[in-house]
Amino acid sequence: MLGSLLIRNVRNIIETEICPADRINLIVGNNGCGKTAVLESIFLLGRGRSFRTSNIREIINHNSKSLIVSGKISQDEKKSSRIGLKIDENRLEIKIDDEQRKDRTELVRNLPTQIIYPGSFGLLDEGPGNRRKFLDYGLFHMEQSSLNNWKKYNRALRQRNVLLKQACVHQLEPWRIEMNKYGELLNDQRKNYLKEFEQYFLEIASELLPFKQYEFSFFTGWARDRSLNQVLKDDEKSDLILGFTRNGPHRADFKIKVNGRNVKSTLSRGQMKVLIFTIKMAQVKLSGQFLLKPPCILIDDLASELDTMFKGIVMDYLKKFKTQIFITATDIQSLGQGLKNEKMFHVEQGSFFSK
Repeated sequence: MLGSLLIRNVRNIIETEICPADRINLIVGNNGCGKTAVLESIFLLGRGRSFRTSNIREIINHNSKSLIVSGKISQDEKKSSRIGLKIDENRLEIKIDDEQRKDRTELVRNLPTQIIYPGSFGLLDEGPGNRRKFLDYGLFHMEQSSLNNWKKYNRALRQRNVLLKQACVHQLEPWRIEMNKYGELLNDQRKNYLKEFEQYFLEIASELLPFKQYEFSFFTGWARDRSLNQVLKDDEKSDLILGFTRNGPHRADFKIKVNGRNVKSTLSRGQMKVLIFTIKMAQVKLSGQFLLKPPCILIDDLASELDTMFKGIVMDYLKKFKTQIFITATDIQSLGQGLKNEKMFHVEQGSFFSK
């Protein structure tokens, strides 16, 4: 968990250092004052990227050429480490205990994070890419060999696609073999992860949601009446015409139905938010079984689109959840009643005041 956090030149935050509590931290202030930038900074420190934009220039304060985020991470009562990153328009620098690191996965291992924000609706109502990323991030914590399988599969996929565009038929076979090997491994790991995840989801859903039946389905990315190897062979002629690989784990997806119906046609916006909250918290709880500490939870604008009942249910659940949590809100009253021991930071135009 984060024992301290230094933020420099992230959006409208010029420089601040805070010492968050090890449980619930409330970040309160008007819209546009810098609340979400705090969550974005923590997410940067845990993932090496933003959850709001892929354009680094948008994150860096307009009067600066680079940003810095660093933090003291407590692994347990006796062990801690210092992690930090510096980002400019062209480069990402990562340091862990003053040693230079190249791989963003080092950040993920040291500060696992889970973000719940208005854009999280895309997990359910946008394309399968978001759901694959969700699966693979959770899978990384459960089975770290999945990252190698994912990298090897995607390398082979890129090579095959280049050869398809160039119509180099006689060079396709070794990459098909590679795709088959690592694609089948990745597919099995994803299926196993979703099976484990479903049990945690059902447990939390029974506390938070009023529905009786939930159904998960997993699509491998190709028709399972044939092996991936056979599909790649059968698709070779049509893939050559198209210039890319149509089928495989890069097209994987999962769906969830509530009471036998599609969630988009069944749930209100508020219920969708609680469902997404449940999905994310299930991943946190499952990941916590494989980590020294459960992921840090970041929740942006929790109160919006939740009625009083759901707001109370969600807050009561968070109070029982034993991990570090950061929640933004425009005012403390919007989060409901019963807030007593939470640490609060008031934000005004990028400046912080602890209460």
